[in-house]
Amino acid sequence: MRFSLLALVPAFLLAACAPSATGSSTAQTAAPTGLIRQGDTLTIGGRDQFNEPMNGTIVLKSAPVYNRVSDSWKFDTDTYYVYVSSPAGTGTSQFWDNSDPKREKACIVFGGVAKDGPGGGRVLKTPITGVGISGSEAELNAVFAKLDGTGVKLTGGTCTVTVK
Repeated sequence: MRFSLLALVPAFLLAACAPSATGSSTAQTAAPTGLIRQGDTLTIGGRDQFNEPMNGTIVLKSAPVYNRVSDSWKFDTDTYYVYVSSPAGTGTSQFWDNSDPKREKACIVFGGVAKDGPGGGRVLKTPITGVGISGSEAELNAVFAKLDGTGVKLTGGTCTVTVK
């Protein structure tokens, strides 16, 4: 059922930023070096939509799937989901810690996760700041169902993601 929750987020809030489902099968290629890499540890901190503290840790053990059409990276396992939009753009990125099904934690970042670095390259913002939400899958599905077609924006606490 975690897939249904993850499918709702792009459908209701992030459709323009989600990787294209209609692209050719060749859109998935070996990833160029990204800003977030396999082996990195991501720490989610801050507060959720109820102003409750939320803390989570994600160790990226899986290799990312790179989508060359959208210039995005996705890491997906049973215990985490990370979607990093194009570092050059202002797309939406998502950082989900699903290790506790009773309280999944997410930091959704509206805007780019990178900034201009020395020599004209892009470097990761640190920390990355976004909107924090948490709850069981059913609770989060209900949040996104209420947002469907209402024009209401997602509200939550302020969260941060740090990468080491």
